[in-house]
Amino acid sequence: NSDGTITAVGSNKCLDAYNAGTANGTKAIIWTCNGQANQRWTRA
Repeated sequence: NSDGTITAVGSNKCLDAYNAGTANGTKAIIWTCNGQANQRWTRA
């Protein structure tokens, strides 16, 4: 999405960095979209 979120089709769920983690190895989970930074992604 243009806001950097990656959402599941047909639901209000987003790809989320668990516990707002930023370290290598942080788990990615599916969570209710809440607009927080740990749900915004960029392509590299």
